[in-house]
Amino acid sequence: MINDIPSLQSLTMVLGNSTDYTNILKDAWQQASLNCKKISVGSAALWHSPDYWDSENFGVAVGKVTLVQGSDRSEISQVIKQLLQLKVYTYILFRIDQSYLEWVQVIEELDGILLDGSIDLFSATITPSEFKSEITVVPFAEIHREAIIEAAGSFQFGRFFTDPNFKLGKWMYAAWTNNALSGKAADSVWVAMADEKVLGFMALQKKHLGNKSYLYVPLIAKHPTATHKGVGKALLAHAQLMGHQLGYAGVALGTQTSNIPALRSYTQMGFYPYASEFTLRIFINK
Repeated sequence: MINDIPSLQSLTMVLGNSTDYTNILKDAWQQASLNCKKISVGSAALWHSPDYWDSENFGVAVGKVTLVQGSDRSEISQVIKQLLQLKVYTYILFRIDQSYLEWVQVIEELDGILLDGSIDLFSATITPSEFKSEITVVPFAEIHREAIIEAAGSFQFGRFFTDPNFKLGKWMYAAWTNNALSGKAADSVWVAMADEKVLGFMALQKKHLGNKSYLYVPLIAKHPTATHKGVGKALLAHAQLMGHQLGYAGVALGTQTSNIPALRSYTQMGFYPYASEFTLRIFINK
């Protein structure tokens, strides 16, 4: 029997290809077995791998755990202790689906801390007649770079800001944004404009799952000096329109549970939550 991955199952459902879920799940576990190492005790297990980008920026060996299973707290504790005893990581990041609260509790008992919670949201595409705005959205050009980096400075939520040992939020988001502009972390970047001024930006990635395709928004931000209302809505409407033109199922994005203004804006644009997770870490100060 192949274990479910709750967030993957939810995404499959909102994309409308739930009949293909068995094959999608099988492929996901095959990829996990190729890219990650497994530690298990009884019914509890985790899959871990190095996080090279975080390691480079944090200056320590970072590992990540993105898949877990099991609910027996004793077995979970043993699995995590085995991971710690490997001594291959100094910093271990855990992304735990909301379904696995036992894992969150055990990680905290082992001196881990909760960095943030996040919510994944999805929206169907829209047609051009469904949205009107005075804000123009254009493809990124080099002339926009400086203003976009300034807009990235408005980010203030998430694990890069909440970790007491590594407060690298501004640095990490600037690096992430530069990677998006260079094509390393995004397929395209779009810029909101009015009166020849940059109001904000959005990065987009084309994603595929089973027989469905969708757009994903890894980054979206408003420029700190922008006074126009509806900048984020104009950018997201552009993504929804692009999805319609490409024949994609919709648009997905994620944000922190503490970012109430963003959640309010996203739901007003027709996005609804389909999954959530907790991000925790254990830091071994050697």
